[in-house]
Parts: sequence; C-alpha cells; structure tokens
Amino acid sequence: MGPREFDRKIHAENDETCYHWSIICSFVDKSRNICCNFSRLLYHFHEFLQKMEILEPSHLRMTLSPNPSNNRALRDKVTPSRISTTW
Repeated sequence: MGPREFDRKIHAENDETCYHWSIICSFVDKSRNICCNFSRLLYHFHEFLQKMEILEPSHLRMTLSPNPSNNRALRDKVTPSRISTTW
C-alpha cells in the first residue's frame, strides 16, 4: 500500500480511526516529549493498527504475551539440542 492509498484508507475509515491517527501524528510532532508519553503512544498506535486491519486484535498479545507457555514455545524453536555442531 503506497502513501496515497494509505491516506485515502485513513480518511475512508470512521472518526475513531482518524482520531487515533491524529494522536500518533501529534506525538511525532512533539518528539522531544515522546519518552514521557510512550505508553500512550503505543496504545493509540495499537488501536490504529487494529482499526486499519493491519494488526489483528490478538496478534500483539500472542507475540508479546507474558504467558510462560507462549515463551516456552518460542524457546523450543531454538534449543541447544536442535543445534548440531561438528568438532
């Protein structure tokens, strides 16, 4: 999706999507204060991605889950037993 299509999609969406996008833009404009409000920025960015159907609601939770079973599944993908070494 190019910048023009992206812009058209934002304006075709509902007011809530435009609201989240305006919040994101205001943070970018005030980048000196971005660290103070980083969690708020992440919230609005996450909401915006969901509204634009770029991010499924459960995707971020699955990826960054504090759930130990999810972490174990990620660890199991690369374990010393799966790495073969030849000496």
